[in-house]
Amino acid sequence: MTRLLLFLAAICTTASSFQVVDNAPNGFTVSVDNVLLLQHTEESPIFFVGKGNLQVTEGSGNFFFEDKVYARLPLFSYKLSQDADSWTVVLTQGDVTATLKLSAGGDKDLELSVVSVSDGYTHYWLRVAAETDEETYGAGEQFSFLNLREKVEYKKNIFPIWINEQVHAAANRDCKSKQS
Repeated sequence: MTRLLLFLAAICTTASSFQVVDNAPNGFTVSVDNVLLLQHTEESPIFFVGKGNLQVTEGSGNFFFEDKVYARLPLFSYKLSQDADSWTVVLTQGDVTATLKLSAGGDKDLELSVVSVSDGYTHYWLRVAAETDEETYGAGEQFSFLNLREKVEYKKNIFPIWINEQVHAAANRDCKSKQS
């Protein structure tokens, strides 16, 4: 089973604890049941932010998008803080900041939430630890094929995940039609 599958499945399974280990100043790790999920170092940060121009059209439940990314910035520096049942991770580079929250509770082993990102950044990338020969399944609404690593276009292990709530898509269509 892949670590990514475990990471995604952890969101839906019975609760166990996740562990955060701060190896300051060399980075930190996050694991669930001793399986490494995230490993942040200055050489290999887990989170990137970017700027781009996304054009989305929708028809009959199918989404078509053209995405032009013109900036991608790794967030190297980090600060960890722990509350009673969660961890806050503040990642920075210069004046650019992203705040992530790691928590568990109820029926969730681990939930990673993006709390905030510096203004103007429209894209996010998250690196999940995985072995080279691991297979990757799931990753959002990827129903048209199973093992994402078998796809030629994903040989660099970059999997685009784009999910838009239907409510927002309908609201966007309504706004556009009212403006016309």
